[in-house]
Amino acid sequence: MPSFVLPLEDMSKSLCNVKDFLFLPGFNNPTMAFLYEPRPTWAGRLQSLKDTYHVEVRTLDVLSKTYASLSSVSGLPADCQYMLACATSIGGVIVVTSTAVIHVDQSGRRVATSVNGWYDMITALPADRSQEERKAELDGSAAVWVDDKNLLLSLRNGETVQLRLELEGRAVHKLSILDHIVGQTATPANMVKLGPRGIFVASAVGDSEVYQVELETYKVEAVDQLDTKSDNDLDMDLDEGMYLACCGADSLLRFVYRRDQISTAIRRSNRIVTARGPRKLLLALYSDWITRCLDLDI
Repeated sequence: MPSFVLPLEDMSKSLCNVKDFLFLPGFNNPTMAFLYEPRPTWAGRLQSLKDTYHVEVRTLDVLSKTYASLSSVSGLPADCQYMLACATSIGGVIVVTSTAVIHVDQSGRRVATSVNGWYDMITALPADRSQEERKAELDGSAAVWVDDKNLLLSLRNGETVQLRLELEGRAVHKLSILDHIVGQTATPANMVKLGPRGIFVASAVGDSEVYQVELETYKVEAVDQLDTKSDNDLDMDLDEGMYLACCGADSLLRFVYRRDQISTAIRRSNRIVTARGPRKLLLALYSDWITRCLDLDI
């Protein structure tokens, strides 16, 4: 089938000033989500013009060259940064702004969680305000999914946190950022999942790093039993988690991902940390990045 060029203005005259776009999973035809601002604003006009961003989903029929609109959502904050596509089981997209994280589903429902006190000055969109005491700045951040409901969010200063989607049935009703800092990386330019077990954190101002995701089973004390049972009688529940082992650094940064939190443990080492696996993967990323031969099972 020959390729063809489809100008955005042919889809819609208002589809301009595109900030981000991505392909959505779970559709028979190529389906794209666009994050765009048809009428731009700036900080000096927020009193009169705010919530200027839109998310529009269109499906493309490559045979007939038609591009039907599936949904369009307006009224998103003027400081939108980028999007992430959610898993097919959940649907919709995650929109990251400088002050909040928003889930937008195909019905137009928006669920927002603000992460700092600037949220009210930028948008009138209702949000969960319980996370504002974190005072996080999401501009310059990057994110990657760990599984269908959890993602790692690396901030501009390198702090990495876990964001969780809490569901009621199949609908997202809350976005939660867990309390503690997972770990510290260089300022991220992008985060990419390498197969089912690998994560690559690219940085333009520091060392780029590769992490391997491992599934770990451990025991968790039943907290509700602490007041009623002795130490010897405590019920223990098996839980599963994953850790991200940083390869090629002077220390092993171990991210332990649990159902309720991600905890961090750092073990110092004088050698390059290698992960399990018989294959060798040679990473040559940019001319100024040191290439290393890593034992990865990705």
